[in-house]
Amino acid sequence: MVDLVPAIALNVFIEPYFRKEILQKLFENLDKLPDEIRRELVKQVKEHVRISGFRNPMVAPRALLIRDAETVFEKDAKFSLICLKGWQSLYSEWHDILEKNLTDLGFSISESAASGYPDPMNTFLEGWPEGIDFDTLYEKITAQVEGFPLSKDETALLSVLLTGYLP
Repeated sequence: MVDLVPAIALNVFIEPYFRKEILQKLFENLDKLPDEIRRELVKQVKEHVRISGFRNPMVAPRALLIRDAETVFEKDAKFSLICLKGWQSLYSEWHDILEKNLTDLGFSISESAASGYPDPMNTFLEGWPEGIDFDTLYEKITAQVEGFPLSKDETALLSVLLTGYLP
């Protein structure tokens, strides 16, 4: 039996400043999310994010929303996963190129990733190809893809989400 870890296990690899960037980008681009993801995200925010003085956290100032959503993101696998799916969808134009480069580097795509992460408690496998870490991954991708616009953090997270494998 393959041991899958919950979506919140990814928090071990996400620096606090980047977690904030993820949520900021997500909430700034709500209108660009696929309808199903946007509905689920708004539902999860309304159910789990509590901001003093606001019945509906979605109408709170963005800084408060991000601050309080970050706490939920770190502790709730379902909330974390819908945020990650939304964030991933914002980079859809890079999915095919990145997937091709990842498979060329020895990555495979997990069943969980291929099926869209149906279970937040059984999300990721562990184990990147031998000799690949965040720095090496970024160097190899930027060397292969001319004008690659993603940061090292974005590339690493997108690689985890596209493959379903944690380092």
